[in-house]
Amino acid sequence: GNGRTVSGVTVGGTALSSIVAINGAANTIHLWAGTVATGATATIEVTLSAINDQCGIGVWAMTGVAVGASATGTSTADPGSVAIAIPAGGVIINAAVHPNTSTTAWSGGVTENYDEAIEGATGHSGASASTLGGTTPTIEADYSAGGAGQGMVAASWAVA
Repeated sequence: GNGRTVSGVTVGGTALSSIVAINGAANTIHLWAGTVATGATATIEVTLSAINDQCGIGVWAMTGVAVGASATGTSTADPGSVAIAIPAGGVIINAAVHPNTSTTAWSGGVTENYDEAIEGATGHSGASASTLGGTTPTIEADYSAGGAGQGMVAASWAVA
């Protein structure tokens, strides 16, 4: 919140790369990715530009995908909407931050993976799909309570 930025993310000591981000005045949302060793429980560390009072983390594990994202998109509208190309056989991951004790309803062929309150009136949600490859769907995040501060990020990956 309050214009904070994320300057780094590590998983079990492995540094991730920023894929797509919204650094908003009210809320910040990012997708980070990297190649992390499998088979172990790992600590996730998020480095912020300043002390922050709210931080939520959603985690996905992907195997068999290319290292870098194929396409990315962002939206700060309500509802959030991103049309994004997904390579044949590829996957898409979407994350949203929502204000005012909202929940998020996802559409466009993705499945919600989580939707939870972080603290106070702020929450976050995530959705993904591995069945939309070879298409350019419009993914939508519809927040149940409107207001300022919402944001949605999306990225797709090709098969390796």
